[in-house]
This record gives sequence, C-alpha cells and structure tokens, in this order.
Amino acid sequence: MDPETDDTYVSKTLESLRRRLFAQRLRLEEGLLQVRSEEQRAQEQLTAADGPFPLAEEEVYEGDRFTYGETLDIAVALSRTLAQTYGVQRGLGLAQARRLTEEWVFTLIAVNGFLSAVSLPVNAWWTGIPAVCMRAGARIPPQNAQRFEELVILGKSLNPLPRRPVDQDDRAMLMYTSGTTAMPRLGEKLVMMYKWDAGRALKLIEDEKVQAIVGVPTNTYDLVNHPDFKKYDTSSMVGVGGGGAAFAAPMIKRVKDTFQNARASTGYGLTETNAVSVVMPAELFPARPTSCGLPAVNVNVCILDENNHKLPPGGVGEICFRGATIMKEYWRKPDKTSEVFHIDEHGQLWFRSGDIGALDEQNFVYILDRAKDIIIRGGENISCAEVEQAIFEHPTVAEVAAIGLPHENLGETVAVAVVFKTGSSAPDAEELREHAASLLPRHMVRHLGWMRSFLPWTACPSSHGDGKGTL
Repeated sequence: MDPETDDTYVSKTLESLRRRLFAQRLRLEEGLLQVRSEEQRAQEQLTAADGPFPLAEEEVYEGDRFTYGETLDIAVALSRTLAQTYGVQRGLGLAQARRLTEEWVFTLIAVNGFLSAVSLPVNAWWTGIPAVCMRAGARIPPQNAQRFEELVILGKSLNPLPRRPVDQDDRAMLMYTSGTTAMPRLGEKLVMMYKWDAGRALKLIEDEKVQAIVGVPTNTYDLVNHPDFKKYDTSSMVGVGGGGAAFAAPMIKRVKDTFQNARASTGYGLTETNAVSVVMPAELFPARPTSCGLPAVNVNVCILDENNHKLPPGGVGEICFRGATIMKEYWRKPDKTSEVFHIDEHGQLWFRSGDIGALDEQNFVYILDRAKDIIIRGGENISCAEVEQAIFEHPTVAEVAAIGLPHENLGETVAVAVVFKTGSSAPDAEELREHAASLLPRHMVRHLGWMRSFLPWTACPSSHGDGKGTL
C-alpha cells in the first residue's frame, strides 16, 4: 500500500498539521506586543499616503517589474487623483473592466487600501457594462477621462490624503464574476500573464523561479502535457494548485511524476465565501483524492438535510459555511440574500452553498454535485460529477462536462460534451460507451449522448462544435 494513502499516514499528518498550527499561534501571541507597536506606524504610513514604502520583492508582468514599494507609491498617487479629481470616497464603488494586469493591482490597492472605497471587478467580455456599474453604485468615468499613466502623474503633484476611517463591516468589494480568484501573499513575488499560454508559463517559471501556480485544473493539464516541458527548468516549483473545477485524481500522481519538487493541492470556495474556504494540503491530497480538503482557519462547515437539520459524518446534504470570510449580502437583493442564509438553533448564521456534499469523520469535505446539476432520469438521481470523473479517465479525454437534456419519457437524459487531447486519436461512440459502462452504473450510461466540443472557461466566450452522436 502506498504510504501516502494509508489512514495511519493521514492521522499522523493531520496531527502534525495541528501541531504546526498551534506553534504558529504561539509565535503569533509571542510577537503580539511587537506587532501592536509596529501596527500604528504601518497604519500611519499606509493611510497617510506619504510613502515611500521600502518593501522588497516585486511584481512581474510581461517584462515590467515593480517592487512592492513602487507598487504602493503608484497606488498612493492614483488614490489622490481618484479622491481629489473624481470624488471617489469611502463607500463609493469604482469598477474595473480589464485583464488582470499590473494596473488592476495598483487600482485595487488604491481603492480598497487607501480610499476605503468599494472595488467592483467587471468581466470585460460583458455587454452593458455601464448598466452593471450603475446598478452597483459605481462611478462611470466622465467623457474627459485620462489615461492611467496621466492619473498617476497627476496624483504625485497632489496633496497627501487624510487618514481614511474604516470599519470592519464596511464593504470592500462587489463581485459579479462567477470565476476563480486567488490573491498572492504579501511579501512574495507576483508574476502575471496577459493571457494563459502554457509555453509562456513554463518560460516564466524558469526565468522568475516561480514557486507555485494557482489556476483551474486545465492550466495544470496544459503544463504537464506541454511538448516542451522538459526543455525548461521547473525545479523551483513546489506547489501546483487547482480550483474552479474538480481536480481529477489521476492528475495528482501526474503532477508528482512530472515536476521535480512540486505537489498538487486543491481547494474549494465560492465568490460569496471570499474564494477558498476549504483547503487540501498537498501532503494529504494523495490520501483523499476525491476530497477538496479541510475547512480553512476561522471557517466552519456543516451539512444540512432538506429539513435544515445538521447531518453527522457521512450524511449527504447541502454544504454550508460560517465564518469571517462569508459575504455580507447580495447587493440590493434582500430576498435573494435571505434565501442563501440559514439560522440554526443556536442563532448561528450559515451560508448555503448550493453544493451537495458530505463530511467524513476527520472533517474532510467532499463535493458530490451541484444541487441544480443532479440529473433525474426516470426517477433515478445521476451525479454529473460522477459521470465526468469516469469519462475523464479515458486516456484521450482532455476536458468533459455532463449536462441533463429534456427527454419525453424519462424527464431527463445525460449528455456529455468532450474535448479530446490534441494529437490523440479520438475514440468512436462505441469505445466511449464501453469505457463509461465499465465504471458507471447501468442507469447512468443508458441513452448517454455525446458531442465533441470546445468547453468554455470562466470569463471566456464559449464556442461549441456541431459534431454529435449517440453513445
């Protein structure tokens, strides 16, 4: 038996993680007085917006480099212009419709960090962006809006801003996106790309000695299957994270076998829970490949049945969260807000994720499906995730998505969109059907339909092929 999948190994590793966490808390308490003495100085430096900020490391974007000190200096100048020229202030929304560039980072810091205003990231692919902004209370730029560089230059000539009061319940961000996000830990180098390209990513890993990458599982697949992977030095990599979709179990071993030092990890969360609320440590992922991890620090997870009763370990129901990371509300939608929150018998507020799952005895979280993605075929419940996992294990399949289609007699039937690996010999319908039948119950496979397709990523336009068949 692989020692990394043994239950004894899991128990020992969990205990080790708990000891490490306890030690970190002790160190935090020991340094509390020092932190408090430095907190006022740091707060004055940040809110007075005088700078300079002597922080090391850097931000890297398409060949441009900025130290954290330079990043904060730019954000300070921008905040002065936004406040004194455009009237951006505490509580006012400011929208950004752009790619994730260095200017996006500068603006986020200026809006949230220095102005106590509300940041509104907007999907640049959307139509009707002004209407979205106005609905969220964001300010629409005037006709004589200036270029970003001009705003920064102007800000450097303006007077410093007074300290901005902030309350812990102030709104920081309004999120319309349904995608995945990950914020870097301050003090580490942040490397960004204009758009995803696995070959370019490998070059950046080698040049910048990147230690970790976090994206959707497809990014990981692109890296480990890139034909030029062995041409690049990826030994600096220690972590390959995935979110936004299930991280297929076979890919865990693939990452370990492909990278010299990196191990796969994953997590789970929603926009409403401030991204990741469940984290799977890399050292435990091989032992629990179908789990998305353990609740993050200061986050509690429970499973509710259809009658809002908490279920014991192993019980299947709706995954719910509570903790400091949970959103305050759906903006100006009180009815929808009330729908997604549950107050238990102790008066505790729980956010309902809409995901179906379970907890085990060791508090690992398992996602079984989206509540709305359970296909009911002839009275039988069919898990989209289970169908996708089985078909993904076919050696020619790169991406897969299962959906329910209306059926005159059965109510719904299962259809699967498949993207095959580049250069592979795509199987015929019979081969895919036999593969699925070897792994799935009969009722899941009967009348299974398939179509070749390009599956859309979050925030990307979809493009579907028209090749269809019957499986």
